[in-house]
Amino acid sequence: MKKLIYLLVITIIFAACASKKDYIVTGSIEGGVEGGIVYLSFVEKGSFVNIDSSVIKNGVFTFKGRQDTVVNCYVRSKEKVGNTNRKLYGDFFLENGEINIIITTKGSTVSGTPNNDAYQAIRNEMYELQKNLASVPKEEQMKEFDKIFTGVMKNAATRYISMPVGIHFLKQAQHFMETEELAVLLKRIPEGLANDPEIVHMKDIVKRKQATAIGCKFVDFTMSTPEGKTAKLSEYAGNGKVVLVDFWASWCAPCCSAIPGLIKIYEQYKDKGFEIVAVSLDQDAKAWKEAIRKMNMSWPQLTDLKAWKSEGVKSYAVGTIPYTILIDAGGKIIARNLHGDELEKAIAESVK
Repeated sequence: MKKLIYLLVITIIFAACASKKDYIVTGSIEGGVEGGIVYLSFVEKGSFVNIDSSVIKNGVFTFKGRQDTVVNCYVRSKEKVGNTNRKLYGDFFLENGEINIIITTKGSTVSGTPNNDAYQAIRNEMYELQKNLASVPKEEQMKEFDKIFTGVMKNAATRYISMPVGIHFLKQAQHFMETEELAVLLKRIPEGLANDPEIVHMKDIVKRKQATAIGCKFVDFTMSTPEGKTAKLSEYAGNGKVVLVDFWASWCAPCCSAIPGLIKIYEQYKDKGFEIVAVSLDQDAKAWKEAIRKMNMSWPQLTDLKAWKSEGVKSYAVGTIPYTILIDAGGKIIARNLHGDELEKAIAESVK
């Protein structure tokens, strides 16, 4: 009898341990019909990839399984539901434990596990802040929303950086953060999360930005001229002239709009120890050369036709264009990403 009780206890313990290693996702979709299909999916290269499917029974769908790593996933209806004439979905973090997700036409809520509770807390914060937009003039609402979104994402990344949900927010917030601010957060990421390919890439970008920060010596690179000759940035920079490196492309409307202003600056300072070196992200040599001709760009032009993978872009961790790097006569970087009046003022103060 004692042996039987002992075996029963052991069985219960093992069953309990096993259940803790599994996930159970339950929930409902507004307008979902009995027998309707619901997918559990993740996103890869911009498309949904289905992991599992579930049939709605008594208004509830259920997914069961085991997950070794925490992944941002979606629950979505196969068919258009109710009177919405659209498919509904909600995202959450798939991790072992009991997770509940409720999807409505107004959005979704999730709870039950550490990452999902944190995720919902941040979303609740966002919803509350968005309510205040009603009192903001319509023409200013988008700008105010961007400000709110940026603030919430940065705070969420900082607060939960040791969790997958924090990494999720960091990936969204990185573009709104200063290099050193981002560097501090990257150092706080636990070893188990640091091998995420996007985090590895982020660290590389930060390293490159730190190496080309204001006050650092310029980093040299080699590209080609429109005539097909090889040229280095060092042929222009660090040789007694103030040099503006302008990253642009013929297909970039804001870049092309800025050219007349650069022509004005160039004509004013080219005989006073100033040079512009344009670095194009074009991949079409014909379009690149035609744009140079049409816009009368008389300063040195470089490209390797590799777009965002070009040597110049990688060297200076350029993530948007137009983008500028201003280098003084001694080869020291004195400004990054200045435009318009700010750029002209910086050049005027640098040229002697």
